[in-house]
Amino acid sequence: DSDRCFLSGSAHPTPSRMVDQVIRELESLAGHVADEEEMGAILQRHLGRAALELQTATSLLSRMQSVQRTKELAVVLRCLQRFGLELNVYMASAAITACRKCCEWAQAVHLLGDFVARHVETNTVTYNAAVSACEKGREWTTALGLLADMAARHVEMDTVSYNAAVSACGKGGSLARALGLLGDMAACSVERNAITYSAAVSACAEEGKWVEALGFLAEMTASRVEMETITLNAAISACEKGDAWAEALGLLGEMGKRRLEKTVITYSAAVSACGKGGEWARALGLLASMVEGRVELGIVTCNAAVSACATGGGWTSALWLLEDMAVQRLERNTITCSAAITAFERGGEWAQACALLSDMAASRVERARITYNAAILACAKGGGWGQVAGLLADMAACRIEKGEITYDSAITACAHGSTWQYTLALYEEYRLRFPRPAGMPLGSVIHACRSASSWALACALLTSERHRWLGLDNSDLDSASSLPPQVLDEADPHMLSQRQSFVVVLKPSGATTEQLFEQLASSVRVHGGPALTVVSRLDSPTSGALVIAIGSPTSASASHVRAQFAGRLVAKTYLCLCSGICPGSIGSRGVRSAPLLVLKDPQSSDRAHAHVSTSGREAVTQLHVKAHYCLRKSPGSPSESFTLLEARPLTGRTHQIRAHLASLGRPLVSDPVYATQALASHASWCARLFLHCIRLTLCDLDGIICRVDAPPSPDLFRALSTLSKLDVEQKK
Repeated sequence: DSDRCFLSGSAHPTPSRMVDQVIRELESLAGHVADEEEMGAILQRHLGRAALELQTATSLLSRMQSVQRTKELAVVLRCLQRFGLELNVYMASAAITACRKCCEWAQAVHLLGDFVARHVETNTVTYNAAVSACEKGREWTTALGLLADMAARHVEMDTVSYNAAVSACGKGGSLARALGLLGDMAACSVERNAITYSAAVSACAEEGKWVEALGFLAEMTASRVEMETITLNAAISACEKGDAWAEALGLLGEMGKRRLEKTVITYSAAVSACGKGGEWARALGLLASMVEGRVELGIVTCNAAVSACATGGGWTSALWLLEDMAVQRLERNTITCSAAITAFERGGEWAQACALLSDMAASRVERARITYNAAILACAKGGGWGQVAGLLADMAACRIEKGEITYDSAITACAHGSTWQYTLALYEEYRLRFPRPAGMPLGSVIHACRSASSWALACALLTSERHRWLGLDNSDLDSASSLPPQVLDEADPHMLSQRQSFVVVLKPSGATTEQLFEQLASSVRVHGGPALTVVSRLDSPTSGALVIAIGSPTSASASHVRAQFAGRLVAKTYLCLCSGICPGSIGSRGVRSAPLLVLKDPQSSDRAHAHVSTSGREAVTQLHVKAHYCLRKSPGSPSESFTLLEARPLTGRTHQIRAHLASLGRPLVSDPVYATQALASHASWCARLFLHCIRLTLCDLDGIICRVDAPPSPDLFRALSTLSKLDVEQKK
């Protein structure tokens, strides 16, 4: 037989050395894939009779992965079979395991199918190798198909089989399938071990299902399965993705109790969890714990800490972290700098943001669109509009394409300080590239025109864009339509007015804007009505008129309303009661103009706090004195005075009316944020914040000006009835 003549050659080196020679020659082929004739010649030169030895053949198949030659495994197997070696389960397992190690799941599945077609014996180990290869490739559907094939061929499925499939489902984003496999394990009495639970917890982490992850940890404790660092790391990651920072820190403490090693992965997930929760101080505390525990600070952990400072508004801490990274010789990357610039942006520190951007260029750190977006937004919020043109030019020089956020931020920045002509030019460039409706940038241009006393141009621009948006033939846009009658019936008495492009509802105190919106949107969905969009908000304790657009966020109707809010064309009037006597007699008017810096809680806008600061954004509130009151206390004790005001915010800052009056020493009655000292005494006769939006005026899509009134709720009238009207002159 001509195929076997080479086997009669002289003595060869040891099988191990012969395999080494084959591997070296294959490695020298670089990108060339050997065909069957070439592979046969290579095996003939280096293996000789040893090619017929099972141990040698199996070793060769296993070693193929070390030089990334797994695509030639099928060729090697055909050559060995042609030489007279009978393929068996050990060779099949070795070949498929080599594919698994190289993450060649498709090749592994192909080889398995080929072995089955050739009637080569396959067992649990063979299938497990193929399932594990699919797990590495996140091919959960193929992994489940292999399990089904095992059941059909009566191949026993063991813990390893299920573990690999559970992990594949988790990595592939199919938590439901992973949980189903765990149920199958219980039904088939297959033991669950630490790897099983780690795979299950990791599956939960992929989808941020931290409650389920903690449930598996509890099950491990009950089953006396020992927890490992990798399992708790996955659980902390689940908490991080699920915004459960407190639970993440609890697991970190549990690791300490169990004396499990805390790795850089552990701390990175925990720091990121704290960052998402706005707990930047805790995130920095974890960094200190890493240093104390001699855990090496990595770039991922530091990036998470800087991002935590950005989320929580701790720009000074972000700056300190950058300096500390330089001391530790940790090289900053694009993510680090982008997060720090975001921290500066939220702190109103546009100069720091621009300085860091310049430092990135000097340090040759790649600058991305997100980096420039954050810097431009910092200029928009901090008054650094003069830097915007330079930043846009720098983006062009770096060949970084401007996106919608870039234009939006740049237009917003320039609208507050640059010439209206430049702002309008930016908008023209923007709408040529992104023609779909966009209310915020248009509103900024309108504001710039109005600030320059170009009122006619502002109105003309709003009108022309309204017509252009309505004329766009885009399936993404919703045509404004009426709400179903059933919705109006269910919304009564909350529905104040319905127009072509928006509705105005009465928001009660204590309900969030999102809760009221979801209630209305749910009713609309049930009855087949149009989409709705939130275009403005009222704080949870504030009541009154709230506008909701009819249409999707990209519709002409929603964009038209947004443009009016951004352009300060919507007139909103609030009724409020503040502590103390405001200067002036009844009917007098005044203006409070003071920049506000808002520190927001990422978990709740109602836990935000605004205060007057030169680093803040422009904020202007018109005040109109309506009445003065006093509260008669027990005989002998001084009475307490109050002023009833109508307030009209000309800008839309968070807590604007509340913060402005508090800065004057006149906090609103029952304000849980700005009147904490008097809160207990006020609550006895006014159980809620005395702030109500009584009136708003805006333009509908047809150009008609609409005014909607929202009478104060009965609880506010009851609060006023407990007070006595006071004549200011008499008080003096």
